[in-house]
Amino acid sequence: MPLQSVAVSIERAAEHWFTEGPLIETVLASCAVPGLPPPVEIDEGHFLGGGLVDSIPVGRASPARSGIDAACRASARCLSELVHATR
Repeated sequence: MPLQSVAVSIERAAEHWFTEGPLIETVLASCAVPGLPPPVEIDEGHFLGGGLVDSIPVGRASPARSGIDAACRASARCLSELVHATR
């Protein structure tokens, strides 16, 4: 199933869309809150949560691409369960 997540690149000071790459890291990057966990490093870049620039980026959704689009707000508990389930 295709997945897209958004995070903020610290180096570029701009949003960055992940459409491939390591699932756990890209999801953690899209949810990283400044001051709580450290920024997530992916491919020599450092990322924080995409909510800093757009809390639910519905403009990126396109029913023509997939037929089903969903947006969610992840909680710390949800992320903790995701990390533990994959170890």
